[in-house]
Amino acid sequence: MEFKQVIRERYSCKKYSPKHVPDEVLGRILEAARLAPTAKNLQEHHIYVCQSPGVLAKIDEATPCRYGATTVLAVAYDKENVYTYPDGDRESGTEDAAIVATHLMLAATDEGVDSCWINCFHARMLHELLGLPEREELLEFYFNLVHFLEIYELLDEKYVKYTQLCEDGIFLLKLFCVDPSNNLKECMKRGRSTILFSATFLPIQYYKALLGGEETDYEVYANSVFNPEKRALFIAEDVTSKYTRRSDAEFYRIAGYIDEIVKNRHGNYMVFCPSYAFMREIHERYLEHFADETKECIMQSEHMSEGDREAFLARFQGNEDCDLEASICMDIEMEDEKTLIAFCVLGGIFSEGIDLKEDSLIGAIIVGTGLPQVCYERELLKQYFDEGGQNGFDYAYRYPGMNKVLQAAGRVIRTVEDIGIVALLDERFLQYAYLRMFPREWAGYERVNCGSIAKRVEWFWDSWL
Repeated sequence: MEFKQVIRERYSCKKYSPKHVPDEVLGRILEAARLAPTAKNLQEHHIYVCQSPGVLAKIDEATPCRYGATTVLAVAYDKENVYTYPDGDRESGTEDAAIVATHLMLAATDEGVDSCWINCFHARMLHELLGLPEREELLEFYFNLVHFLEIYELLDEKYVKYTQLCEDGIFLLKLFCVDPSNNLKECMKRGRSTILFSATFLPIQYYKALLGGEETDYEVYANSVFNPEKRALFIAEDVTSKYTRRSDAEFYRIAGYIDEIVKNRHGNYMVFCPSYAFMREIHERYLEHFADETKECIMQSEHMSEGDREAFLARFQGNEDCDLEASICMDIEMEDEKTLIAFCVLGGIFSEGIDLKEDSLIGAIIVGTGLPQVCYERELLKQYFDEGGQNGFDYAYRYPGMNKVLQAAGRVIRTVEDIGIVALLDERFLQYAYLRMFPREWAGYERVNCGSIAKRVEWFWDSWL
């Protein structure tokens, strides 16, 4: 049935036959609901299929509007998993449930099944009938168990099984997929072709192997449309975030580097650090030794809400569209322009997925190589690829770390008009192991030290401003 016809023919049916909806038809209707959009794609809704005479009789006690239907679909949502809007007064649960219900009704019409949307019921009675939240806990356990068994059927040499006794006393049995290539390859065989693209597929052979690629598959490197001369790339040769070098003196030098970079032009900068603890150390040194009235420092906090995140990013946008003089009809004495320095965590919520164009962000300063913290699963990955003849350290640590670096560096140049600076503050970037992972556009990097960085930054801005 054409979509417009579905919309025209859907109506609220108030009288039903005693026939049951075939399972295969009901399955297609439920699949349409599964595909319904939800705020932030949280998918917090649950659909209860009520068909037994006993349950239908209890539903009649909760609402007078069943109209003899032999199948009732109750749409609920998890209050602990809904999106809270920035104003803090509204949640998305009811809206998302309404969208799901709309998908159900339209899909039913397409299948030749009548339906009616009902919002007249005794909420508490229906809540008790469906066994919420106790039923949810049981269903969650059931689906988790089914998922575990499905994964167990896939076990091969690319999985590692391990057990762990957690601090809270829970015993954990995990099927850890150390190499997803076979599973992904099987998924992609279901289609005629697959195109995988990303700005950070480097090194390409690493991603090609892990993502199920074969030797005959094409690899295409698309040249950047951005002018590389509008982006300065500096690599520091005399600082590092290595654990063996972490000290007050090293933290001070890194803070000094940051100041040498930002003092040459007022604007917005992001400083990406390898961890929250490291970030706090650098932030503290910068405030103590280098901050003044011309610089404003803000810092990412742990467990930021959506509203906190949006407020953080709003600091970069300013209010450029507001003509305050015209609004209040009087002259305004403008304050001197300030520099905004945001201290963030590398690989966190601000190092990818944000789009700060033009002067909203003119510099990204990346401290460290982004290596993940050593943990049991990382060591399992390292051991697996070492035993397979690969460089396990690369697969478990260096490649994932460099991916975070590329993501953070990509925050600076977002349009062909953008001009900005990327500074990599770690001498390890000058090692061949890292240089070979650089994208082609990074070939013109400059090697700097604490004594030369200010002049190189000044020269770059002078050439464009």
